[in-house]
Amino acid sequence: MMAALLMLLSAPAEPQENHSRGCSGFETPHGLVIVDRWAWAFFDPGSTHINDDGKAMLDKFASSYDAPATCPVVVSGHSDLAEAKRDDSSLSRLRAQTVASYLRDRGLTAPIRVEALGGKDLLVATPAGVSEPQNRFVQVWVDDSGSLPRSSDTR
Repeated sequence: MMAALLMLLSAPAEPQENHSRGCSGFETPHGLVIVDRWAWAFFDPGSTHINDDGKAMLDKFASSYDAPATCPVVVSGHSDLAEAKRDDSSLSRLRAQTVASYLRDRGLTAPIRVEALGGKDLLVATPAGVSEPQNRFVQVWVDDSGSLPRSSDTR
């Protein structure tokens, strides 16, 4: 599924007209997961700097976002279990905030909710304290409920 999502994101997008007024027609299957196909993380251990591959994926998201500006975007930050043990959720929050700022700088005008999930909902199950590159990621998706129900951090 990850390879299919990455292939979809790397394929040239054909412009599509947006005839829908609601948010539910804009699907991002389980979000845009910022981890590449070779299992290299887009964040180094302990870092919030997005590398060039991550920026390329975020650029694709920002340029292809065609939902109404009122449809919220959710950015969830994660950290591997070695990082989560050190600082709980602050690193994952900073990663999500960095991605939200990056998307804003690329012209995204939709409301953005930032979530810090720390070592929860990881891609790869690992024992506590283990550094796993695939678990240093963010997810980006359109919230099809059309609202920002949680008050984590709205930009």
